[in-house]
Amino acid sequence: MNDRRLAVHRRQASPALDGTATAGPRRAGLRWLLAALACVSPAVLAQVDVRIAAVDPEGSSSLIQGDPLSVRLTYQSDVPLRFSVAGYANGSPGPAARTNPAPVYPAGAGEAIVWLEPYEPGYLDEVRVKVHDEGWQELDVLSQPVSLYWERGSRAATRPAPEWVARLSAEQQGMVRQAVRAQTSAGGDGGSFLVLLMGWSIPAYVVLQVYMLSRFSGGWRKAALVPLVLMIPLGLYTIFALLAGSNLWPLMLLFLTPLAFLYLAVLGLVRLAGRPAAHD
Repeated sequence: MNDRRLAVHRRQASPALDGTATAGPRRAGLRWLLAALACVSPAVLAQVDVRIAAVDPEGSSSLIQGDPLSVRLTYQSDVPLRFSVAGYANGSPGPAARTNPAPVYPAGAGEAIVWLEPYEPGYLDEVRVKVHDEGWQELDVLSQPVSLYWERGSRAATRPAPEWVARLSAEQQGMVRQAVRAQTSAGGDGGSFLVLLMGWSIPAYVVLQVYMLSRFSGGWRKAALVPLVLMIPLGLYTIFALLAGSNLWPLMLLFLTPLAFLYLAVLGLVRLAGRPAAHD
């Protein structure tokens, strides 16, 4: 009788039956699960449905350098979205291209456009559209087969495009301008003053560049030539964007010219500080 009672007592105290030994690991596992869920971005849990509705040009086409490839997107999303695009050939990135800005599209149902314009002649057999949330976290990648070849040349007349290209491009540019205005307004008078300084840096740079090239010689003149490596291509790009009718043609000039001006200003100060003082 005593041996039987002892066996019952041992069975009641067994960790495998009463669960006391597994309670700790279970609680720890639950805590880890809750922590992992807390780290998941709301955008990942949101319902996001993006589809490629149309491509222009369609089918196999030969294009002139400067002709864009446009992709029409439709979306239904619980969170705001951004879209970017890239071209590929045989699974590898295609030629470098100018692409669309990526403003924030509002949550809900809507349409968007992405486009690219290769800088050099080349071939693309695939276009990939990346879907991002407002903070640029990648949510999805869409792939669309194409067969397009860009070659050098000029076109006598503008290539006709579908109605949606002009409509969605105008909406996208309006969203970009609105975002710039909102950012400037958020900065208050300080933001407006900064934009004003950026604008005045353009003529100031031109004057300083011409002055230094005319007055400097030797190594100092070579150092003064450095900004032209950036500014000549930037000037050509700005003229091209203006002639193409882009409403954003001065943006790159506003952002990069202050850097060239500051470089020349610092160079001039260094040369002035290194000159020997004049003696009577």
